[in-house]
Amino acid sequence: MNTHNKKIILYFVTDLDYFVSHRLNLALAANNDNYKIFVLTDISLINFKLKKLPINWVHFSFKKTSLNPIILLYEYFKFLKILSKIKPDIIHSIAIRPSIISGFSRLFKKKPSRIISFSGKGSGYLLKNLFIRQILNFLIKFSFDNSKVIVQNLSDLNFLSVLGLKKSNLILIEGVGVDTDIFYPSKNKNNTPVVLFASRLLRDKGLLEFIAAAQALNLNGIFKIAGKFDLQNPSSLSTEFITDCHNKKIIRYLGYSKNMPLTLREADILCLPSYSEGMPKVILEAMASGLAVIATDIPGCNDVIKNNYNG
Repeated sequence: MNTHNKKIILYFVTDLDYFVSHRLNLALAANNDNYKIFVLTDISLINFKLKKLPINWVHFSFKKTSLNPIILLYEYFKFLKILSKIKPDIIHSIAIRPSIISGFSRLFKKKPSRIISFSGKGSGYLLKNLFIRQILNFLIKFSFDNSKVIVQNLSDLNFLSVLGLKKSNLILIEGVGVDTDIFYPSKNKNNTPVVLFASRLLRDKGLLEFIAAAQALNLNGIFKIAGKFDLQNPSSLSTEFITDCHNKKIIRYLGYSKNMPLTLREADILCLPSYSEGMPKVILEAMASGLAVIATDIPGCNDVIKNNYNG
């Protein structure tokens, strides 16, 4: 593959913040094991602290939810151009879109080894449009074939197996883990219960249900929202709507938390009424922080929570 002394790993991911929270430690560990690390993602908002790390950051912008074949082809050729320069030994794609785009590299003679982190089926499978789901099924089956695929729950493992992927290529790793030196229970108690929603501000994450519950129970608790907008996503709520709910004191919008351990320690209950998950890291972090957890009975959430025992 490459002519360098170090082998090259290319991480390909749609969201910089997701990479930092879920995969950065893995990339730094690989760097310590004498791999050269490249990260291909949208780095338009990268900070100075990340730039100083021993990682080569390469900008790549996505139309995250579009299945327009012209856009997919454009993103693929853009990826191919970068691939020809970096010449990685291993591509680790994270989430469906980078995995589909990088999957076309298997058509070439000199193809790198591929690892895919499949962190849930995503919003495309929540649509009632059978045609879109069939397109996604085809793209996943084609692009994931002959790759090692890491899944986070049994439901996703079975889903990919039914699609026709080899079971020997499917690896179940239940989440990315939690650092209990950072996430630990608070010694202080709130006089009024604080209920926290911490995720992207999407309908698919159950945010409308959370706000409706906050409106109904407002006198009995404080309802906080921590997370960022994903305005490219058709499931995104508008900044105006969240601002209006905040101004009406239905919820308290905290913005995107850069200190999740503290944000969790200041709460009593985590609420994640999501429609689809892989293995929600925030639930693991909340449990390590001593919070009660309320979540939807869906794969990923119900892999972690035993009803009426720990949530």
